[in-house]
Amino acid sequence: MLLFLMTFCYELMNLFHDYGISELEATRDLSRIWLHVDMDAFYAAVETLSNPSLKGKPMAVGTMSMISTANYEARKFGVRAGMPGFIACKLCPDLIFVPTGFKKYTYYSDLTRKVYHEYDPNFTTANLDEAYLDITKVAEELRENVYKATGLTCSAGIAPNRLLAKVCSDINKPNGQFVLPNDRAAIMTFISSLSVRKIGGIGKVTEHILKDVFEIKHVKIYCKKSSFLCALFSPSSASLGLGGTDPPNVRSRKIELADMLSADMEKECLHGRTLTLKLKTASFEVSLSNLKKLRRLGLQGTRRSDL
Repeated sequence: MLLFLMTFCYELMNLFHDYGISELEATRDLSRIWLHVDMDAFYAAVETLSNPSLKGKPMAVGTMSMISTANYEARKFGVRAGMPGFIACKLCPDLIFVPTGFKKYTYYSDLTRKVYHEYDPNFTTANLDEAYLDITKVAEELRENVYKATGLTCSAGIAPNRLLAKVCSDINKPNGQFVLPNDRAAIMTFISSLSVRKIGGIGKVTEHILKDVFEIKHVKIYCKKSSFLCALFSPSSASLGLGGTDPPNVRSRKIELADMLSADMEKECLHGRTLTLKLKTASFEVSLSNLKKLRRLGLQGTRRSDL
């Protein structure tokens, strides 16, 4: 009986999964070309532009506590963004540290955005050094104009949606570009060969879980086992770029999380006195803010906007 129920549940999951994939396929739009522009080692490149003596030397922007980014010379030694500086020094003893200078980065970011605006007035930005543009056949010209305006190089990925464009922009870095044709067969062949780490929402920890637990290393295997995995990841991750790529409504997501927290605490008869908000900036500075005395009896009745 147990085996029958397990088999039935498995078939039901596959049925719902196949239906979900069909729904995503129906929303696929191959009529547009999305360009993802990613400045090459942006912070480090700006610092080198400000101090040419750094050119050709392994250099990182940040502190001994945390590195914001590293130039390509340093990356050859394994130095990466998000790495503690003292570990980076062990990998590269000659590593030069430069403190962050966000006024400079913002200035050069504004220069690049003026160039982007010439090609797509409705472009969207991910952060200071990344942007998405809905354009066709202008990537090389855009990259040349960015270099003329700033003296900095960038790489581009050209694909039918933003998720795939971001993956493509990393293929021929630095100072290169990659074009993924607007053809379903070409797209499926391309994503099948990708490492699962390339899927949006899958980081280092999840990658190890997929490899060690499910023996999934590439997207091709991920797709075959997706009936089991679709409940573990966000819709944007599970879709692999098959559907739309509109940015999520961050505010509504925060309200949803606040409602879930309040409901869970009420269900478990738990009460809170302090809500701590933790903010980590792009320069890896962490600040904590405590909201005390939310309510003597707990979160019940607290306005959602307060959370």
